[in-house]
Amino acid sequence: MRLTPCAGPTGCRSAGGRGGRANTSRTWPSCGHTARENRVTQAKFWCTACRYTAHADHVGAMNVLNRAGLVLCDVA
Repeated sequence: MRLTPCAGPTGCRSAGGRGGRANTSRTWPSCGHTARENRVTQAKFWCTACRYTAHADHVGAMNVLNRAGLVLCDVA
């Protein structure tokens, strides 16, 4: 399923093509470090760069929200 956050006559474009779900549970949004090792278990996230620990679903949700903010609407 693909969400379209800005439908309408002006259309949408993705900024840099950075949308999508790839690596949302392997990237810490604060420092941007992405690694397979960051996802310790199904539930635990641990950034190997800055040592931050959180629930993996929470980290994934933050990344999805951040990426949704990168969708820009063309305004006339």
